Amino acid sequence: MEFSTLFFTLLFVSVMQIAIPFVVKRTVVFGVTIPLEEISNHSVRQYKKRYAGITTVVGLVALASLIIVFQMEGISTNQMVV
Repeated sequence: MEFSTLFFTLLFVSVMQIAIPFVVKRTVVFGVTIPLEEISNHSVRQYKKRYAGITTVVGLVALASLIIVFQMEGISTNQMVV
């Protein structure tokens, strides 16, 4: 499979995973409905930030791994991203 297809698919999925907790309905946090009073709770905001941070790191590691694997297979960097 072509590198750019895999790269951009992985990038898109990572960005969507990072964004989902921030774009869904405010009273739904990770699939759980919480009372309106608890939306501004510090721990709820921290969970979202921690999730975004961990997901970002995992996504970057996955992208870096993809680049390393393709370079090990002998594909030049000119052919990697179109």
